[in-house]
Amino acid sequence: TGRDDAKRSHVVERMNQGEDVDIDLNDPAVGNAAVRIQSQFRGYKARREVEEIRQERENDPDIDLNDPEVQKAAVAIQAGFRGIKARAERNRTEQNEVSAGDDLDLNDPELSNAAVKIQANFRGYKSRQETDQMRNAVDGDFNRIELNDPDVENAAKNIQAGYREHKARTEVNQIHENQTDDIDVNDVEMQNAATLIQAGFRGHKSRQEVAKLREMKDDGVDIDLNDPDVQEAASIIQAGYRGHKERTDAASTSEVDLNDPEVENAAKIIQAGYRGHKVRKDLREGNDEEVPEGINLDDPQVQDAAVAIQAGYRGYKTRKELASQQQK
Repeated sequence: TGRDDAKRSHVVERMNQGEDVDIDLNDPAVGNAAVRIQSQFRGYKARREVEEIRQERENDPDIDLNDPEVQKAAVAIQAGFRGIKARAERNRTEQNEVSAGDDLDLNDPELSNAAVKIQANFRGYKSRQETDQMRNAVDGDFNRIELNDPDVENAAKNIQAGYREHKARTEVNQIHENQTDDIDVNDVEMQNAATLIQAGFRGHKSRQEVAKLREMKDDGVDIDLNDPDVQEAASIIQAGYRGHKERTDAASTSEVDLNDPEVENAAKIIQAGYRGHKVRKDLREGNDEEVPEGINLDDPQVQDAAVAIQAGYRGYKTRKELASQQQK
C-alpha cells in the first residue's frame, strides 16, 4: 500500500543518512530485497566472468572457436546466464526494479555465500568435464587391446582366478561368522560327527599309504623281516592289539578298527610270521627246536600284513620324532 511504501522510503532514507535502523528479517519485503541483492550479485559476477573470458579471448589468438570443448563451455555459460536472468526477472515482477548501478556490499555474508556457490558449481562442471575426458581416453585404450594376445588372455585368467579365490575366502569367512556361534561343541551328536570325519580322513590317509606300499612291492621292494625296526614295529602292533582286547569297555581311538575281522586275521598272520621268523633265527643260532611250517610270502594276506606293518612303523616313527621335537 501507499503507507507501506512511504514507511519503507523513510527507513531507506534513515539508512542512507547513517542511522542505525532495526530490520525485521521476517518482513516479506526484507526477504524480497535480499533476493534482489543476491540476484544483482550473481549478475555482477556473471558479467565479470564474461568480461574476463572476453579479455582472455582477445589476448589469446589461439582459441579455436570450432573446438567442441570451447563450444560446450560457451553453451554452459549461456545457459547459466539465461538462468540468472530468468530468476532475476521473476523476482522483479513482485517488486520495483532495482537500479543496475546500485552499490553492493561485497562483504555481505549472503553475497559471499552466493559467490562460493557459483565457484562450487563451476568447479563441479570442470570436474565432470575432466571425468568425461578420462572415460573417453580409457574407452579408447580398451578398444586398442588385442583380446587374442596370449599375454592378455593369461592376465585375464589370473585376474579371474584371483577374484574367484577372493570371493571364495569371503564366503567362507561369512559362513564361519554366521555358524560358529551356533555350534555346540559339547553336543554328543556333534562329537560323534567329528569322530566320524576324523576316522574317515585317517582311513583315507591309510589307504593312500597302502597303495603307495603296494606300488613299492610291485616294483620289487622286499620287506626285510630281519630288520630290527620291522621287528620293533611288529611288537608295537601286537602290544597295541593285546591292549585293545583288554580294554573292552573303553572307546576305540585307534586309526584302525580292531573289531574288523579282516584286521584280526591280519594280526594273526603278523603274529604267525613273526613267530616263524624268531624260530628260524633261533635255529641259525644253534637252537634245535622244531621249526613250524613257513609262511607263504606270496600270499596276498601276508603281503597286506607286511604293508600294514610298514605303515604302522612309519606312523610310530613320525610320532616318536614329533614327541622328541616337542620335548626340545
